[in-house]
Amino acid sequence: FHSLFLLNNIPMAGSEVLKIVFLCVLWYGSSTGSNIISKQILSELPYPLTVAVVHMLTLTCLLGPATIYFKIPPTPDVTRKFYLKRIVPLALGKLLGAISTHFSIWKVPVSYAHTVKALMPLFTVLLSILILRESFHWKVY
Repeated sequence: FHSLFLLNNIPMAGSEVLKIVFLCVLWYGSSTGSNIISKQILSELPYPLTVAVVHMLTLTCLLGPATIYFKIPPTPDVTRKFYLKRIVPLALGKLLGAISTHFSIWKVPVSYAHTVKALMPLFTVLLSILILRESFHWKVY
């Protein structure tokens, strides 16, 4: 794996490419597993808002230890204005998305909910264009 790959014209070693592929597969697998487990929980405990909030709080509690374990460098300091303008809307969108996902998993088959959830990057780009007036490189589209 000593050959180089290009990602956005940035050379990458084969091991880095494998790491990215592994992380994508891990993300997809954990997302699928989460949907199936959520469906089982919601069939016994039909309170999607409670399940969504507990899910988000659990992720929040596990984030610190995970960043230490995976040696992820700390984020740079951000201004209060940046935090309120960029981070808070993203966090609220993530919370709304989690609640919507749990409601959809509660009411519809997991396969349909997972398909809709997989389209999230498309909706993210579209909403960024419509709400934030951002433009992207043609490769994103």
